[in-house]
Amino acid sequence: MGVNVLFTFSIVQQYEFTYAEGLGIVVVSSLIFLITAITPLGESFKQAVPDSLKHGITIGLGLFLVLIGLENGGLIVSGDYSIITLGDFSSPTVIVSLLSLTVGIVLFVKNVPANFLITMIVGTWIASMFGILEKGKGEHLSVDGITDLFILPDFGHIGELAFWIAVLPLSIVLIFESMGLIHGQLNMLNRSEAFKSTNRSSAVSALLSGFLELHQPFQLLKQLQSLHLKVALELQALLQGFYSY
Repeated sequence: MGVNVLFTFSIVQQYEFTYAEGLGIVVVSSLIFLITAITPLGESFKQAVPDSLKHGITIGLGLFLVLIGLENGGLIVSGDYSIITLGDFSSPTVIVSLLSLTVGIVLFVKNVPANFLITMIVGTWIASMFGILEKGKGEHLSVDGITDLFILPDFGHIGELAFWIAVLPLSIVLIFESMGLIHGQLNMLNRSEAFKSTNRSSAVSALLSGFLELHQPFQLLKQLQSLHLKVALELQALLQGFYSY
């Protein structure tokens, strides 16, 4: 989530790069991340950062996702005299969110396989029972013009200072955000020895995202919503936050 915010509001909006130029920055930053992951630098960074800070990264991102999930679920809203306040707990949306969250927590605590997927399916079914899903109006996902959804990274500004000013914070976020998240998740699974391989996989994934980024994410999201996936997307953010926390 931190990378998404940095890309959208800093790289594209503040520095006024196009999406293609922003993806060029993502690719360069990801290459730096990959270099640290496959060399002793990665282990050096891991040893230099105290465990308390690694846990703090995981908890901070978890709370951020919780906030997004609570807002999308209607449990909190903008307050008149405060930043946020409680939503209307008699609202069908809030009731569905609470029921779905309860199902997710129970399945997670009982360590049920595929608990995350099951929760999204059950949550969508509950939402349909309450009649709060958006009804599709004949819309459907189409592969027509699918190539227009993707753009290639542009490195035309690689020789400019602004390009590298944008690369630096993104590289830091990629390296240390991944470090904190991987550390927290592997500790939860008692698999701390898998840090190196997992970190490398994360770096490769970040690099590939620079070449496979969607050009029209909001249009695609709108189509997904018409297919009754809105509740699943909202619940995903909420549950990911609680799991990370």
